Amino acid sequence: MMSNNSSLEIKLQVGVKSSETAYNIVAGIMIFITTFGAISNGVVIYAFLKIFKGCPSTFNGLIISVTVSDILMIVISGTINIASGFNRGFVFGEAGCSFLAFWVHFFSVSSVAHLTALSIERYRIISERSVHHNFSRTRTAVVILICYLYSFAWVIPPIVGWSSYTTEGMEISCSVNWKAGDWNSMSYNITILFTVFIIPFGIILICYRKLFRLLKNARDVDVGSPDLAKRRSVEKSVASLVVIMVVAFLISWSPYVIMSIWAMLPFTEEVSPLAATLPALIAKSSTIYNPIIYGMKHRAFRQQISGAWRKRFRNRMGVQEPSPEEVEQ
Repeated sequence: MMSNNSSLEIKLQVGVKSSETAYNIVAGIMIFITTFGAISNGVVIYAFLKIFKGCPSTFNGLIISVTVSDILMIVISGTINIASGFNRGFVFGEAGCSFLAFWVHFFSVSSVAHLTALSIERYRIISERSVHHNFSRTRTAVVILICYLYSFAWVIPPIVGWSSYTTEGMEISCSVNWKAGDWNSMSYNITILFTVFIIPFGIILICYRKLFRLLKNARDVDVGSPDLAKRRSVEKSVASLVVIMVVAFLISWSPYVIMSIWAMLPFTEEVSPLAATLPALIAKSSTIYNPIIYGMKHRAFRQQISGAWRKRFRNRMGVQEPSPEEVEQ
C-alpha cells in the first residue's frame, strides 16, 4: 500500500506536462542567465581581487566570497537545468537530483549568510568612530568560514533523513520537498524559512536601522573633522550599496519563498508546473544583479574595469603604456 507521502511525491513529479515551447523558452532563459551570470561574476571576481590587493578589507573579502558562491551556483544549476529543459525532464536520476538540490540550496543559504555578515560588518565599521580601520585576514577568513558552515548546517539534513530533495515545477530542477505533507518534511521546511530567511533578514533590518541612525547622528559631530566626515560619506555610500544588494536579493527570492509556503499549505490548489518554475527562474536571476549594482554604485569597481579595457585597447592598437614619469608630468 502506498503512503500519503509517496503519493504526494508522485503527484509532484508527474504533474501536468508543459508544452515543448515552454521547455524551450525556460531552457533559453537559463542559457541567458547562466552565460551572463558566469561572465559578469567572473569580471567581478577579477576586479575585486585587484581591489582587495590594493585595499584589503573584510568587506572586499566577503564580496569576493559571495561572488564565487554565485558563479558556482549558476554554473552548476544552469548546466543541469538547460540539459533537462531541452530533454523535457530531469535526466540525471535521483542522485543527480540530490546533488543539484544540495548545491543550489547551499549557495542560496550562503548568499543570505554573506549578506547578513556584510550588514553586521558595515554596522561595526561605522560604529567605530575612527578614520582608519585595522584589517585582519584571520578575522575575514573566519567570518567567511562561518557563512559556509552555516549553509552546510541547513542543507545536510535532507540528505540524512530530515525532509528530502526532489524535482520541482517542470521537473528540470530539484529543491527541498516543499509539497510533502508529513511532519518530518513540514518541520524542516518551517525551520529553514525562519533560519535562512526571516531571522537573517531581521538581523539585516536591525543593523541598517541602527547604522543609518548612527550616520544621521554623526553628521553634527563630524563637522570639526574633515577626514572623519569624508570617511563617513564613503561608508554611507558602501552601506547604500549593500542595502541595494539586499533589496535585489529579496525581490528575486520572495516569489520563490511565497510559492514554497503556498506548496506547504494543505488547503491550497496545486499550481501548474510552469507557474511553479517561474519563481525559481526569478530566484536564480539574482546572480546577475550584483555585478550590475557594482557597476552603478562602486567607484573602485568601475575604475578597475575601465582601466582593464583601456589597457586592452592600447595593447590591441600597439600603443605603449605611459611610464610613471610621463604620468607625473
